[in-house]
Amino acid sequence: MFDIGVSEILVIAVVALIVVGPDEFPRLVRAAGRWVGKVRRYVGELRDELDREVTRAEELKRALAKQADIAEMHRTVADSTPSVTAGKTSDRAVEEAGKAPDPSAGTGGADRPDGKS
Repeated sequence: MFDIGVSEILVIAVVALIVVGPDEFPRLVRAAGRWVGKVRRYVGELRDELDREVTRAEELKRALAKQADIAEMHRTVADSTPSVTAGKTSDRAVEEAGKAPDPSAGTGGADRPDGKS
């Protein structure tokens, strides 16, 4: 975090000891230690929260990509469905046109081989 070496810390400690005095120095060091601990905890919590948000953003990005893929598949299916349906309909019409008429279908029985109406 800060680029402070051991020699700089010793200089700061000696100056603080001279300014504050030997009676108040231990209390000052404890207060500084508590303050440094609070800052470290805060930075750690901030880092954890940032990691959680990055993870959420990556999950959201994957979900959006998946939805885009699904939408593309729906478009592909929708684009190909009319041509497939039209092809089946035209094939069915050709098959129906090529079939012989059904003898039992609504001609009133006049075409029955036994001559009964």
